[in-house]
Amino acid sequence: MNLGEIRQAVYDQIDWAPTQSAEAKRRANVFVQRAINMLALDAPFLFFETTVHFATEPDVVPTLATDLIRIRNSAAGIDDPWVFTVDIAASPLTANAVIWKNDRSWDGRTIEILDADGVYHRNQIRTVWLDGTEVCFTVVKPWDVTNLTVGPFSYRIYTNDYALPDDTIHINSIRFYDQGQNYPLVAMSQDQAESIAYDLPRGQTSSGTPRYYYRRRHRKITGPKRAPTAALGLGTGVETWEGPEPKGSFQYRITYAWGKRDVEFRNSGLSMFDDVETQWLNNGLAAGSFAAGGAAAGMNRSREPRWESAPGPESAVVTHIQSNDSIKLVIPDIEYAQGFRVDTVGFDRDSQFQSGWHARIWRKRLTENFTGYSGLTNDVTTLSRMDFAQDYYLLGEVRIDAGTNGVFHDRGEYIPDYHRRLRDVHGYQTIQFYPLPNARLEADVRVIQRPRIPVDDTDTVEIHAEALDILIYQVAAFLYESEGNEPKKQSALADYRHRLGQIKKRYGLVQPGSQVTLKRPGRAFRRRRAHSHRWWRSDS
Repeated sequence: MNLGEIRQAVYDQIDWAPTQSAEAKRRANVFVQRAINMLALDAPFLFFETTVHFATEPDVVPTLATDLIRIRNSAAGIDDPWVFTVDIAASPLTANAVIWKNDRSWDGRTIEILDADGVYHRNQIRTVWLDGTEVCFTVVKPWDVTNLTVGPFSYRIYTNDYALPDDTIHINSIRFYDQGQNYPLVAMSQDQAESIAYDLPRGQTSSGTPRYYYRRRHRKITGPKRAPTAALGLGTGVETWEGPEPKGSFQYRITYAWGKRDVEFRNSGLSMFDDVETQWLNNGLAAGSFAAGGAAAGMNRSREPRWESAPGPESAVVTHIQSNDSIKLVIPDIEYAQGFRVDTVGFDRDSQFQSGWHARIWRKRLTENFTGYSGLTNDVTTLSRMDFAQDYYLLGEVRIDAGTNGVFHDRGEYIPDYHRRLRDVHGYQTIQFYPLPNARLEADVRVIQRPRIPVDDTDTVEIHAEALDILIYQVAAFLYESEGNEPKKQSALADYRHRLGQIKKRYGLVQPGSQVTLKRPGRAFRRRRAHSHRWWRSDS
């Protein structure tokens, strides 16, 4: 049953035949979305289990005595407290040196810096870039150049915690995809992990193949507060619609992204019809790297971010009728907001445009227009109709830099990722392992995920078919509440609870009802030598 059918079933249930205006549909859709979230809280087992993946990131510790870092001194002789550089040339030019990754996979990782007095300073890497053969990186907290030396320093890079997918409701098991060690890991409470010293300083904690995992902090980055401005371009040069995407009516939203997840876990959609998926590398401030006519924004979108913000507001609707213009987007300048964009004449700053934050562009197609399609520079001659929902799909990912100045031209070159629709990210629950992983290991995490909220009328709710009746009663309760009809609301809620109790007998456990089953404990406890914690509480 899709969203449109659920909405009609609710109207039938309450014997209501409203005018099918856009506002009536919007309100009913909001109630359906709220009811899905309510059901995910009351009965997560009614949603389908899935397996998600991520990879561990071993610590990076230099083996060469000369492999050190220091504050970078700019051409104007200014020590920039946000920028460090590596003393020796980028590997593989220097044998046995640390191979710094400028593909954004180290962005967001923790760096531990040892000063001349033997004190460790923890910071966080914003982004790593390659300036010729010189490795540079920015940090979140500026170095105290007034009271401390500017280097050289020894260092350690590590991942303080691992973020689960943003839509994870419940973890059923975690195991590593390894031929010889694919046992499930044991869950612990974070209080227990701390009491038995599993979270000691990094250099004092055992490393190896993990056996346990425990909860860590919740992570969230701030999202955009303003919509991108969208308008037709000039229809000349880079502001011309090239295709192969047909023209039409569009809206846009953006999210902010920081860092990238493991290269093995990419989005499946091909970004350009005449290109292959390759990684975007941060090689400084190449002018025009994200300007129209290049593949950079498509290359940069192929991997999931380490962290992504909630989406910002919608842009105005832009429509092509007969024009051959691009759609010109002006993106809020997140680099300036964070202090990493200063264009004052005569001021030299190496951290310019290197905050590490990029903007992901999401596009919703409202209509398709094939008028003059065969005249585009790039077209698919047999394309006559498209398959799309009226929802936002991932289009590209860009950085605000000197080449773009926050302007992106949608010229129809990028094919939106059909398999990556916009999600409302509320942040990430993180976990940590013990022992600390000393190698890259692929984790298979069996989870219940928050269902994708239906947006288009043809979207099907990802739930067991027998549970749709429960969903309808909850939506009816919301509708009665909006009308101030308290008796009808309570009646609908009573039906909701009754049906929920019935379906728990079927889907609460996979074993047959005649089989005696022990219930899982609700809190962590120690049994012999093994730790057990099957259900996370809000305080553990």
